[in-house]
Amino acid sequence: MALALSGTSNGSLNNLSLTANTGTVVDTSNNPFLAYDSWFLDADQTTDATVTGWTRRTTGYLNIGSAMSVSSGDWTFPTTGIWKIELVPLYNFGANTSDQAVITIVTTTDNFSGTTSVQNALAGPTWVTGHCPVHYVFDVEDTSTHKVRYVTSSLSGGSKIAGGSATLTYVSYMKIGET
Repeated sequence: MALALSGTSNGSLNNLSLTANTGTVVDTSNNPFLAYDSWFLDADQTTDATVTGWTRRTTGYLNIGSAMSVSSGDWTFPTTGIWKIELVPLYNFGANTSDQAVITIVTTTDNFSGTTSVQNALAGPTWVTGHCPVHYVFDVEDTSTHKVRYVTSSLSGGSKIAGGSATLTYVSYMKIGET
């Protein structure tokens, strides 16, 4: 198999040829298209509210590009684009398997003057503990107005969204395209 790299007049190498196939080499250090960021809930969520208290996953986890920012549970994207949001909550109902719990991905396009509940992660009543992942693809056209938050409901008794470790409840954001 032959491998050939060719450059343009400005000296950048971005063409790759493998025998009869060609493609483009992506420079991940200089490409605003690529981004991935992951955070975990740093304490149990036991009441119905906007979920706050997030910590960026770093040691042993890969993040690419600029970090998301979060304030009082409201998340701001670092760049415009098409973003895949993945929410992976860990539900824990203790001994009471009759409870239910919901965590909802809520988006806004007007900085939370209005909101849209776009995806629910519902667990119960037969669960004792377990992950229930959901995702949503969000077109972030303006980073000052297009945001996301997570809101819990139906938490009662001993039910909770488990936090405190990078492998319990976590969210990740992956930029998958330009807007």
